[in-house]
Amino acid sequence: MSYVSSWPVFVECDTSTKFWNRNDCVVDNSILLSEELKKTDYKSVTIKERTYVLNNKGQFYYLKQDKLRWVQLNTQMSVKLIELKLPQRDHDVVKVIRIKKNQRVYACFWNIDYQKTFEYFKRIAGFCVCQNFEQLYTFQDLLGKGGYSKVYKLCPVNKLPYQKQFYAGKVYNKVEVNSKKNLMSISQLIRQECEILKKLNSPFILNLFEIIQLDEQLILITELLSSGSLYQLLKEKVRIQEMEASGIIMRIALGLQCLHRVCSQGYKIRECIARQR
Repeated sequence: MSYVSSWPVFVECDTSTKFWNRNDCVVDNSILLSEELKKTDYKSVTIKERTYVLNNKGQFYYLKQDKLRWVQLNTQMSVKLIELKLPQRDHDVVKVIRIKKNQRVYACFWNIDYQKTFEYFKRIAGFCVCQNFEQLYTFQDLLGKGGYSKVYKLCPVNKLPYQKQFYAGKVYNKVEVNSKKNLMSISQLIRQECEILKKLNSPFILNLFEIIQLDEQLILITELLSSGSLYQLLKEKVRIQEMEASGIIMRIALGLQCLHRVCSQGYKIRECIARQR
């Protein structure tokens, strides 16, 4: 994966010249959403309405005359909730989901029911880099500080049924990141952290839900650990009883087992979770 600069950390760099792929694809059957959406794009002012499907693997697709049209959503693409003035309709402005592959290739989707548009947008934001924050979350308490970032408690603005009451937001500020001498390596480490966490699925490793890239901030939306991390536990406790220690070691081993399937280096003890499930 190539990036043209260190900030923004994530940029649209998909090299496709078309939005939809037309070659054969094995589609996963685990469907997240299937909804009637209107669509317009970079090369046409025509508005089309079809049933679009999003699955758990980030495959976004539809059928046209029994032929599959699909796109694999990833962090080389951005998604943003924007206002779009409809062509040939002077007063019609709608909120749409813009999925952008690069500076030239994008498409916009919406439903006449804004809540359905928002629900689809939130699901897509779990696979692409999101460019909205105020419509999604509000900052609550400051939870902690690190060398390059601050962590805040976040509350969803328009909470969907599947969402949690609170989240954690790891915030990188452009000014602070740019002030570091090893800027390029910091940006690379942030991308690696996101790419690895996106691939992992373990109750013993922190869950990364969304990546939000703004002009001045990068915000990683993760689960809020009410009991803290293993790193915090080891700092607070002088001694740990043998039974408790054996349980912690077992959960570390299970987390590492999942981690080793994805990468062989770059993990930290602070990413391991001390909770029991």
